Amino acid sequence: SPDRTWLGLDFSPDMLARAAQAAPGAELEQGDAAALPFEGSSFDVVLCNFGIMHLPDQPAALKEVRRVLKPGGRFLMATWMAPDRSPAFGTVFGAFKANADMAAAPAQPDIFAFSRPDEAEKLMRDAGLELVAHETVTPAWTLKQPDELFDIFITGTVAASQLLKSQTPEIVEVIRKQITATVAEKFASGDGYRVPVPVAVLTAEPA
Repeated sequence: SPDRTWLGLDFSPDMLARAAQAAPGAELEQGDAAALPFEGSSFDVVLCNFGIMHLPDQPAALKEVRRVLKPGGRFLMATWMAPDRSPAFGTVFGAFKANADMAAAPAQPDIFAFSRPDEAEKLMRDAGLELVAHETVTPAWTLKQPDELFDIFITGTVAASQLLKSQTPEIVEVIRKQITATVAEKFASGDGYRVPVPVAVLTAEPA
């Protein structure tokens, strides 16, 4: 409608309930990002915060973004940087690589594809979008205890938590100890720990 200011969409009712608490003035709908329930050319801006990289069909979601954007509209998204560029993800995925049975995890999309400018540009282009900016910002997680980084990944992530849950309890404990030891050794800061977690912020427009 012409009076609409913000509209949020998520597949998960639980996430929508949390969104309603965080943004009580927003209009919220349940739906699939790869099949948006909106008319074409209906939004000035589309935002996705750490979401598209987890979708099983990333190209379909991007094509839907392009479809619903008005001419001259803008798409912005955020994604985690890959382990080779991220101290946080490097610590965790390094422990996975050293100890986990990677074949035990369910098949997942490449969650770091959008962190690589060349791949991001191609994904956008194939969907009819032009990547106009690919920037990196580097926030950090401040932890009180070194084992909190493991807790973040097993409770607050998608791909990493699925991988962890596919391992035996013994392997999970080995991974937890390695992550905790790395945080204690490399990221001590004051009376706690500070682990950088770089983020790529992408901006695209209809091509």
